[in-house]
Amino acid sequence: MIKEKNETMMFAVAVVLMRYCNSIYYMANEHYDTAVFFVKEKEAVDYILDDLIKDLMNNFYSYKDRYGKGHEKQEEINESELKGKILLIHEQSVKYLVMKNIKYGTV
Repeated sequence: MIKEKNETMMFAVAVVLMRYCNSIYYMANEHYDTAVFFVKEKEAVDYILDDLIKDLMNNFYSYKDRYGKGHEKQEEINESELKGKILLIHEQSVKYLVMKNIKYGTV
């Protein structure tokens, strides 16, 4: 049970971070300064993550079918815990990597 819950949360983190990065890279193609804003500014990161987490929850089974292993359960996702984990990962590494990629155009 605990292993499955952790796997569901890892799935949720992965999906939201994937969508976050894809959104930023797409945005950077046309609106570089806006993309930088959504990477560097905490309030902007909060805003976009809230939207992406809401989308994950509203379309959970679609994401599960596309990216999951088949045993993920929506009820095992704690949205505030999910956001906290993603914000921590964002601060520790994602912010740097995304900025590096959009600065040097490696996406």
